Amino acid sequence: MISVPLYRMCQEIFSNIVRHSGASHVEVLLEDTGDSLILQIRDNGCGFSIHRLSKRSLEKGGFGLMNLRRRAEDLEGIFGFLSTPGNGTEVSVVLPWPEEQTEDANG
Repeated sequence: MISVPLYRMCQEIFSNIVRHSGASHVEVLLEDTGDSLILQIRDNGCGFSIHRLSKRSLEKGGFGLMNLRRRAEDLEGIFGFLSTPGNGTEVSVVLPWPEEQTEDANG
């Protein structure tokens, strides 16, 4: 079941937006492709320089990014983000449906 981990990931992403971005607008897309769920969250906040994030910062959980990556990987999913100072941030998560759910849906 991926609903609870997906919910926790959304909480972390929205928490980061509130704490760090100063965004006035957030877009959320949740798409079921049949074999996976795709979550995309984009804000119009201040953004940040990905190149300035040090490896040490990420390892310590800077911006919650490592926690989000770990949660996605625990579910055999993919986590990614794009951000540019002054242009907001986009976070993407792709989580495959567990085998038993795709088999149930296919009959």
